[in-house]
Amino acid sequence: MSKELKIVLAIFGSLFALVVIALVAFAFALPHIAKNLLATSQDPAAVKRTANKIATFTIPAGYKVLSAEDLSVTQLVTIVPSSGPRGFQIQLRGAVVPSSGNTADAMKMGLGMMNLFVKCDLTEGGVDQVEVRGVQVKLRVMRCANPKFPMRIEIGDFPGNANQATITAMGLEGTDFDTKALHELLTSVR
Repeated sequence: MSKELKIVLAIFGSLFALVVIALVAFAFALPHIAKNLLATSQDPAAVKRTANKIATFTIPAGYKVLSAEDLSVTQLVTIVPSSGPRGFQIQLRGAVVPSSGNTADAMKMGLGMMNLFVKCDLTEGGVDQVEVRGVQVKLRVMRCANPKFPMRIEIGDFPGNANQATITAMGLEGTDFDTKALHELLTSVR
């Protein structure tokens, strides 16, 4: 075996050992990380800090924050009805690094993959416009063509406190999709 080959094998062997050590450390740390993430997602002060990183807004009457996750480079706040059917939810996302693409297109691609499991052919349903901070925000409306699963999804980017803020609202068409609450939340952004 040549000297160069021995050096290359030693380098790759060392890198492999470091990767294995890192994976083992991550496996042991994962339950602790998950426990801390769950605890902070329910703590009112942590929820408020996370929400304020995305945007300053008012939660619509009859709604509450289900969870808030702050993963340093991205934040996620999920808002659901305080009582009644839990099929409708609004998600707000903030990202430290702005995306170069359109959030709605990325979500459409992800939901298209969901089609494999739910058999939900998404159709474009137009645009729902809302004014946020003096800017017309265009929410793309998508609907599931399957009558057994009549889901409605509205997705759009809006001016938030982070470099990029995104809103996604999901619910069953006609029964629990609350357009009024979605518009109320967006127009409260300041």
